[in-house]
Amino acid sequence: MIMKRYHGTDEDSVQLIMGGRIDVERGGGELGQGFYVGNLAHQAFAWAYRKGKRFGRGYGVIQFNIDDRAFYLLQRLNLKRSQAAAKRLQMRNEGTQRTYIFGVDAVIAPIVGGRYIPNFTQIKFEGDIGKVFINSCGRVLL
Repeated sequence: MIMKRYHGTDEDSVQLIMGGRIDVERGGGELGQGFYVGNLAHQAFAWAYRKGKRFGRGYGVIQFNIDDRAFYLLQRLNLKRSQAAAKRLQMRNEGTQRTYIFGVDAVIAPIVGGRYIPNFTQIKFEGDIGKVFINSCGRVLL
């Protein structure tokens, strides 16, 4: 099975990502340093639009086609909403949202920042294996 996940960003980053040059050490989000994808395309479009507008650039959404069997061979950490919220608060208090890593290949958690969005799950890829994995996944610019 293939799971489809989405990443929204500005047009400059779209070119790098589509070229297979994802750097998991470059980005940072609510669960720290890494490259994030989510399961809701419309949320990726909303994020991309805001990011493009903020930087005065175009934007795009990339669909990643992730092989389930290969994904489940990665070292993963699954966080519940309460765990993700607590970790996010800790990182904010410590100022480590752009640098924190869990020491696994992928972190799976609900989105906890901003307003509550039911059934919105993110995957954060980190580390060397996570980087190789996400760069090897098929992708389509939507």
